[in-house]
Order: sequence, then C-alpha cells, then structure tokens
Amino acid sequence: MALKVSASLSRVVQFVATQVLRGGKTNKSIFTRFKPEIQSSSFFHTTRKNNDLMEFFDATEDLEDGAVACGRPWRKDELRIKSNEDLHKLWYILLKERNKIMTLESELERQGLYMTDAWRMDKVEVSMENLLTVVKERDIALNMLETGLSGEPCEVTARNALGMKYRRVESEHLVPKYMNRKYKLLHSKYEPWMAQWILKYEEVKRVKQEKREKYYKHQAKMLQKNYGISEKEAIRSINYIRQKSKKMRDFSV
Repeated sequence: MALKVSASLSRVVQFVATQVLRGGKTNKSIFTRFKPEIQSSSFFHTTRKNNDLMEFFDATEDLEDGAVACGRPWRKDELRIKSNEDLHKLWYILLKERNKIMTLESELERQGLYMTDAWRMDKVEVSMENLLTVVKERDIALNMLETGLSGEPCEVTARNALGMKYRRVESEHLVPKYMNRKYKLLHSKYEPWMAQWILKYEEVKRVKQEKREKYYKHQAKMLQKNYGISEKEAIRSINYIRQKSKKMRDFSV
C-alpha cells in the first residue's frame, strides 16, 4: 500500500526540524493540532504472496473423479482480439500451468507411476505456440508500418571457404564479421584462382542433375508400360517419390 503524506504532516516535520536546529524545545500539543491524513493510493497494489510448494500442484477442487478439468487450447483467432497486456498475462498463466504439469510428471516418475493425462501438456504447448505466432504477427505489422521491413532475418547469398555461393539466413552476433576469426575462415574472400574449381564443381553438379532427370523419365515410362497409367499420373507419382527422397537427404544431412 502506497502512502500519501498530507500537507499538515509536512508542516509538522518542518517545524520540528527547525526547533531542533535552533536548540529549542518542542511542545507536545503541536502534534494534536495537526492530524496527518494517510491515504491509500489506487494506482499501486500488491498481490497476495503465497510461497507454498503446493502452488506447483493442482488444487483439490479442480479434480473431477480423479481427472483434472481441462479445456481446449487457445486458438489464434481468439488471441488476435486480445490486447498486448492480456497476452502478456496469459503467457505467464500458461507458463505456470506448464510448470505444474512438469512438476506433477516428475513427482509421479519418482513414485514409479505414469501420468494418465499427458495430453494437458500438448494443449498448453499449442496455446503457447499460437500466442507466439500472434505476437510475431503484430511485430511484423508494426515493423512494416514503421520501416517498411518485416524485421525477420533475411536470407542472403554468401561464399564459403572455397568461394562457392550458397544461401544462408542472417543472425545476430556479438562480434562483427570483420573481427570474427571463425567467420573469416569459413567465408574467405573470392580469389581469381577459385574460378576454375567453381566451374568444375558446377559442371559435375549439372551432369549429376541431368543423369537424375533421365533416370526419373525412364522410371515414368516404365510405370506407363507396366501399369498402363497415363503420362500425367506417372509424372505425379515420380514427383512424389522425388520429394520423399529429397526430404530423406535433407534429414540425413
């Protein structure tokens, strides 16, 4: 509770301080003439402190037949109509709920039991992901209005230590590029002698791509011949296989 000191109390303090500095005696009746007013401030408040460890467990009144009453996760459409202050409060509510679930799961694991309602964590995580998505949308909209840019990390073309180009996403670093030794080693300057090796690499890459295209065309013809399907269906099947193989290659890398 904040206190507002009235003008009467301030005059009493000034009078007593003056008398003390002058070496005089203060009259006790002076305090009876001034009645200090102590007012509570409405712009400041404190919440009740509860440091009990049971805050990390579900309350008994929330239990219904041994199961915790839990609703669905928050949708993005519902979060978009909330203010920033409400989203900030909701984030800490979800964070506290996640800590409760993790504490309960750890306690059950310590007792050799398993958690039957683990789907609660999935709902909390979905709600938190949707909340972060909405906040990111607002940040992008604000940056677009102020600077015309989304503020997201840009994808740029850079050269590696051998001078070959590749796409990379920019990220923040404490040390700038011209002072970062690791970055200089991995991204050396382009030199004229790199041209011949880059051309050879591009040639080998092009030949492999042509062989791969011939292989897929041959497979499409074999599908048409063996299964009697049309050319479009065969190409669609081959493209599906190519996407699957590409995902497997990316995952292995």
